Amino acid sequence: MRALRYLRIGLEVLGVASFLLAHAPIIFIYLLGSDLEGVSKPLHWAAIAAGYLGMVAVILARRRLFPGLAPRALLDTWLLALPVAVFIAYAMCAERWPLRVQGFNAHGMGASGGEVNAALYPWLHGLIWILAARVWRRAIRAR
Repeated sequence: MRALRYLRIGLEVLGVASFLLAHAPIIFIYLLGSDLEGVSKPLHWAAIAAGYLGMVAVILARRRLFPGLAPRALLDTWLLALPVAVFIAYAMCAERWPLRVQGFNAHGMGASGGEVNAALYPWLHGLIWILAARVWRRAIRAR
């Protein structure tokens, strides 16, 4: 039982570290600037910021949204939602769906709408997180 506890803690630390490592370089690249043609710069950055602020809002409202769900379970569902959201956002960027905008290139990180679709990633992560936490809560109640 103790080995499972250490494994869980290790996986949680690994999950949070991977989230931070995946996002920290992107923040610095975005701070350097990008060439936007045909995309409203303030709208793009507002969409990204609002998605992450939405996650903070879910954390602050967690007792109302997920009554009876322990903080540890909330972290676990957030971590479980991360790879799913990354995969969906990657697929959306690869297909340039649902937005196809010509002329967007954030310092070589892709072009023609890829980064524009990446603005949807925090929204996807937040939505999948909420759904996973609700399923988790129902599973706990069913026991």
